[in-house]
Amino acid sequence: MAGTEKPHSKKKPQIHDYPLWKLEEIAQNILSGAEDCIHGYWVDIERLLETKYEIIIDIHYNLSTGSFGQGIGVMAYMLIQGKRLFVDDKLIDARFGKRYRFTLAEELAHFIIHKDIYKDCKNLDERIEKDSLLTGQEQWFLETNAKALASAILMPKTMIENRIEQLFSTMGNDPKYTQSIINILAQDFDVNPQAVRRRLINLGYHKRSNLKLKE
Repeated sequence: MAGTEKPHSKKKPQIHDYPLWKLEEIAQNILSGAEDCIHGYWVDIERLLETKYEIIIDIHYNLSTGSFGQGIGVMAYMLIQGKRLFVDDKLIDARFGKRYRFTLAEELAHFIIHKDIYKDCKNLDERIEKDSLLTGQEQWFLETNAKALASAILMPKTMIENRIEQLFSTMGNDPKYTQSIINILAQDFDVNPQAVRRRLINLGYHKRSNLKLKE
């Protein structure tokens, strides 16, 4: 019967694959005017979410394995309309501090570039339903774009490039120092080494330097 189906429930979302230069531009806009959220190399992602975007961070007990998360491994999700970000309590554990920071940045990325996809979702089930409408390629676009933007937020281009030049001048631009440089950058920017490696590849350091970033 016409008019009985909710307009958002089966409408296929439109996914765009953003070029890296555009994601860099978006990251610069996100950090613009948020200088009080940057301390040295450290981007205070919690403060950025709460002050510039007025997003409330809610710690949810057992989100990933409880009935709310339906045991599907969901560690965080955003309700666009209510500006509420739900995060699994296990990410607050000090052992997962870097993962917690990256998760917040990734959800902010979804909030910025995928707002139109999730704007009608009122709960986790509706967000999962939206994702179920995506093809494998569209899901890949969505996740890789969000991760690339999250990396650009936590490791701003100018800051990390300047730091790399400092390390090259003291250690040398040599493949044997690849892991050492990655580890130093991970410590400086408070992210995981895997995120640093992916960021350097996105910035072209596998071609513009002697670092061994790809196997």
